[in-house]
Amino acid sequence: MSPLFPLVFSLLSCSSGDQLTVTLEDLRPATDYHARVLAVCTGQCLRGSPSEAVAFTTRSCEPDPPCPPRKASGSKSSTLVLQWKAPCDNGSKILNYTLQWDEGKGTGGYEQCYYGPQKQYRVTKLSPASKYSFRLAAKNDMGVSEFSETVDLYTSCSVPSPPLPPELVKAGVTWLCLTWQRPSTSPKEDDIFYSLEMDEDEGYGFQPSYDGDELSCTVKNLHRSTKYKFRVAAYNTEGKSNPSQVAEFTTCPDRPGGPCRPVIRGRVLPNSFRLAWELPKDDGGAEVTKYVVEISEGLSGKFQLQINHSYFINPF
Repeated sequence: MSPLFPLVFSLLSCSSGDQLTVTLEDLRPATDYHARVLAVCTGQCLRGSPSEAVAFTTRSCEPDPPCPPRKASGSKSSTLVLQWKAPCDNGSKILNYTLQWDEGKGTGGYEQCYYGPQKQYRVTKLSPASKYSFRLAAKNDMGVSEFSETVDLYTSCSVPSPPLPPELVKAGVTWLCLTWQRPSTSPKEDDIFYSLEMDEDEGYGFQPSYDGDELSCTVKNLHRSTKYKFRVAAYNTEGKSNPSQVAEFTTCPDRPGGPCRPVIRGRVLPNSFRLAWELPKDDGGAEVTKYVVEISEGLSGKFQLQINHSYFINPF
């Protein structure tokens, strides 16, 4: 007997239609699900009560493709240490991994270099500063995953050559901004770090001032109008280069302190008089080269200079 109004069956929060079957897609492997259905009378907008839920579990399958292996600490000019993380096993424990590489040939062909349960492998007897391509797959009882994306990894160089001496970018009263260049013999793929050393001429020799991978550094907390010696060395996982040649840079002087109150020397003439003063107690770290005298006429007490006129007096 046909109903007076069409019935629509709704699988809650998933699918709806007038058929008595439905195929659920895009489910996760080895996952528990619960499903229930209710009937809807579209003409009257009536919704029935949902049925009892039915439980089911999707089957296990091969693992998801893993992420590419990454270069780990301990890699050197002739060795690459690779590490990777386990992908989703999709309900079946991962038993082994297959690591393949191109042997550094760059032809697109791959050979197996490791098969086993570990998530780390050391590839040895490699050439310095060379590129090697790797890809990874995971295996469980249900099958083998697809390979990961290919990753290009590089062995480091031998010990870097000494860099050129540091150069001065800008000097301040208490700081010096320095820069240096990457050793020309180091390929761009090699991870190079730098050690900047400074000698303050205080009898302690060269002391570390910066350590990192940047090509510039601002050395702070220095003394005004003071000469400092600098040198820089480069290093990688293979070792540290000899230091560069020494470069010398000087911080800027500061503003001098105010002179003492001027005094009149000799007689005051109708059109002139002679002033004298002592050197400021603090010259700012450099010899005073000029003085500026301001003159006030009358009793206004306002000191001002004439327009387009300079009052510079050489020190004596």
